Amino acid sequence: IAATRELPARERFASMLHAWLAHLPTILPVARALEAATITGDEGAAVYQERMEQWRRAVGSAVRALASAGELRPDWNPEEATDWVWAHTPPSVDHPLRLERGWAQERVAARVVDGLCRELLSPPPPRTS
Repeated sequence: IAATRELPARERFASMLHAWLAHLPTILPVARALEAATITGDEGAAVYQERMEQWRRAVGSAVRALASAGELRPDWNPEEATDWVWAHTPPSVDHPLRLERGWAQERVAARVVDGLCRELLSPPPPRTS
């Protein structure tokens, strides 16, 4: 995710999401246990909340870059767009499709990234010939 910071805003946003989504299958078992701790008040809740706040800060940085580049749709402000992306990318985001419906991880990631980009990014300017 850190490597995406040098990319142009649109590419950074999509690449950051793809990197996160590619990482989720690796961390899902531990993340789900920590997430459960937040529900039950057990040990691990603080760790989960800290990791999710780190992810939210990474999202916020990419979204602010979109806004600075004029790439964020005008009906979104950076704070709400950050919240929207963060809420749509928890560690369990791919569980129903990947583990229950058999989707490939790459397909899930492509759909999540495409959907978030369509919702948040201004349409690219038309190409001139």
